[in-house]
Formats: sequence, C-alpha cells, structure tokens
Amino acid sequence: MAGPTLTAAGLTIQTVAEIAAEALGQLKVNANQPGLLAAPGSAVGATIQTIADRERSVQEALQASHTSFSIDASGVAQDRVAQAFGLARLVATKSTGTNAVTNTSGGPVTITVGSQLRDTNTGDQFETTAAFTIPAAGGDLLTIVANEFGAIPVPGGAWEWITSGYTAITFGALTASAQGLDAETDAELRSRWLVSYAVAGAGTVDSLVTALRALDGTTDARVFENTSPALGIATPEIISALPAKAVVAVMLSTATASDIVAEIWSHKPAGIETFGASSGTVVDAQGVTQTIAYQTAAAVTANIVVTVTGSDSSYDAATDAAVTALIAALTISDDLNAQRLECAVLDASALSTVLVAANINGLGDGVDLAVAWDRYASIGSITTNHV
Repeated sequence: MAGPTLTAAGLTIQTVAEIAAEALGQLKVNANQPGLLAAPGSAVGATIQTIADRERSVQEALQASHTSFSIDASGVAQDRVAQAFGLARLVATKSTGTNAVTNTSGGPVTITVGSQLRDTNTGDQFETTAAFTIPAAGGDLLTIVANEFGAIPVPGGAWEWITSGYTAITFGALTASAQGLDAETDAELRSRWLVSYAVAGAGTVDSLVTALRALDGTTDARVFENTSPALGIATPEIISALPAKAVVAVMLSTATASDIVAEIWSHKPAGIETFGASSGTVVDAQGVTQTIAYQTAAAVTANIVVTVTGSDSSYDAATDAAVTALIAALTISDDLNAQRLECAVLDASALSTVLVAANINGLGDGVDLAVAWDRYASIGSITTNHV
C-alpha cells in the first residue's frame, strides 16, 4: 500500500476509501481475478473494509506520533517538544495592585484577608492579600490580587466593596500595579522555542541575533545583512552605506566591546565583512588580529500625548503601564505605531465606549513615529488628557 506521505506540510495519511480501493486492486492482482467485486455485505467486501479500517488506525497513530514531536504540535504535545529543549510553557498569572485607602469612621477598621471588591467600570473582582487594621481617620495601602487569571486591568480608585462592613473605607490613588498574563499560546511557545534553538547555530542572522541578545547587559540586538554585490540595502531598512556582502549588528547593550565582537566573530560566516561606527578586535586561529565593527543603537525619545474621550482619570495608571509595555516590546528600528498605542490604551481601560487619540512628538493624532535602522524608541513622557 502507498501508506502515509511525508511532505513539507507534515505527515499526510490516506482516507478509508482510498485504502479500501488500493487493497481491492492489490487483491485482484494477487488472485488474478480482475473482475473481482467487493459488494457491501459480501465476504470480500467485509474483509476489505476490515483491512481499510485497521490500516487507517495504524496511519492515524503514525500521524499522531509524528505530530507529537513536531514544531507544529499543539497542546500537551507542544509542551513535550518544548521540554525536550529545556523550555516550559509560561503559565497565566493574576493582576495585582496597591491602592491607597482611608478610614473615614471614628474608630479602627480591620480588613481581613480575602475581602472582596470590584472594579466599578468592568465588574472584574479582586481580593485583599493581607489583613491589617486602619486607625480612625487614618490611611494605609491596600494590596489586592485579581480573582481570575489573565490580563485584567487594575483601575485606580474605581472600586466598590463586595464584602460588607467596609463602607467607611474609601479609595485613593493606585500606587502600584502589575497586569497579569494569559497563558502562553502554542504559537507563542513555538516562537520562543525557535529563538532559543537558533542560538546553537552559526553563520545565520538568527543565530547571531540570538547570541548577541544573550550577552549580559544586552537589552536588544538586531542584525542586517547585504547579500547583494552592490553597496547599500533597501529592505527591511534603508542602510545606504552597508557594503556588499556585509552585516551590521546593532546593539542596545552595556556589554563590553570585546564581548560583543567575540560573539560576532564566532557566529558570522567566513569572508563576510562587518560594518558600524563602533569596533573591537579579536585574534583568529592564525594569530592575526581582526577588526570587527558594529553599531551602537541610539534612542529616539517619544513624548506621547493620549487624549481620551468618555473616561475619567481612573485608568491613567493602567494607561501609562500599557503604553510603557508596548514600547518596551519594540525592537531596534521598529516604528512606533500610533494605532497600536491607541489600542493598548483601549485595552487598558476595558471600556468599549472610550475614544482614544495618540499624538507622538507633536506629529499629529494617529501619525506614526519613524525609527531608523540604528535607533530605538524610548519614552520621554506620557500625558493623558480627558475630554
């Protein structure tokens, strides 16, 4: 029988009908009976059907076994593939916060662990993480954690008590917060596995980037290559001075020049020139000193003004955190997209009726900030206006 077929898309198996037709054809040849029929209910038909069903089961088992150790695996199978390379799926976490509270009563009030409160805008529920007593007319800091796992926004001051007995405790400003995370998806785990796997290689852009990012003190690194015989490249970034058959490593790092050039030297292909305004030296296997160049990334300061229509300042802290997280996730040379900023603010507010406009460096609402190949976006200030 033809059996399963291994292609670039994975292991493809036959249908029951295909297996039955192939089995009948082979039986006709072996029995020298080209007119043999396999009518349903006949002995031949029943035998062919049994063979086809069992062969299909075998092929399904082979396909499952192949998929369970494939990069395209999912669920528990993906976990096992990642574990074989020392990785574990990132689990979901809960949002936490610290909010100022005031006791407006004439006597002390004790708040117990697990006391329940909710976000008045979204209905998301939180609970207190510690027991403490607030003296009469006194204040303190209330630490809370979301009841559910995931990326739940933490509001500032927009609370109401679910647990009874705390009507005298009012809420002030949110002093600290950390938004929880959703469980890592198969696609996210697969992407992280590919990055970690690339570090073992050499002679490729991916392996060089991964090695440079692994250096102590390195925040980010990118590598651009010019594979053409002509000066300069236009994709993915315009670098007009990049020589033919050369690479440039762009570093955002406090690592020493000697550490950086050592990694570049050990991962770049033989005969490939390096480029950049910074440099260091290494000694090759023949004792010859080689100069290795790279580029140090410079900051492009982003002063961001967010205008929110339809909401008060309750979510300003969450807005700042969302904008900060978005910019921190950008890599060297990534443009700062105004629409993504606006979406991050909307997600932080969790209010579908809110309108958001982001203005970066006074360029105008909704206008992106272009970032050159040797630059990275850095927050200067975040201002939130409410109309």
